[in-house]
Order: sequence, then C-alpha cells, then structure tokens
Amino acid sequence: CLPDKNITFPVGYCCSISGWGRMHEQAKTYSTLQEAGVRLISDDTCRNPGVYGNHVTEDMICAGMGGCVDACQGDSGGPLACAKGDISFLY
Repeated sequence: CLPDKNITFPVGYCCSISGWGRMHEQAKTYSTLQEAGVRLISDDTCRNPGVYGNHVTEDMICAGMGGCVDACQGDSGGPLACAKGDISFLY
C-alpha cells in the first residue's frame, strides 16, 4: 500500500532510490540491485523549465540533482523509500 497523502517529508530530506538501470545508453544493466541516497527537492524547483518543466504533476515527488546522485538510465519512476523513525514509506 502507498502511504497516506498526509505523510510528507520536507525539502532536503534524504531518501533512497534503487534499480538495475545503466550508467549510460550503451552500458549493460547491473546484475545486482543498485541503491543511492537522494534529497527531496521542492515542486517549484522541479517544475522549473530548466529541470522538468510541465512534465511534473502534483502526484509526483522530485528528488536528486544539485550535485547529488540520480537514478540510472531506465530507473526513472522507480521506487523512492523515505524513512521516519523505524518505518520506511515507499513511493
């Protein structure tokens, strides 16, 4: 189940992404699951024309960029896990 909409995390909060994607277009996919920490970014930043522009809907959560790691090719839209205490919420 997805978390209730009232469970939110502040901008800058560190969450985790994972996937088997590739580092670049010609690379092979990983044989083991990869994981990385990313920070949540604001909707305003995410909707900036230089970032994702009008491709972002109100049901999306943006994370990464700004010198941080990002999802590998093929992993966009994959799971985002954010923890509060000892409970992890998956998006």
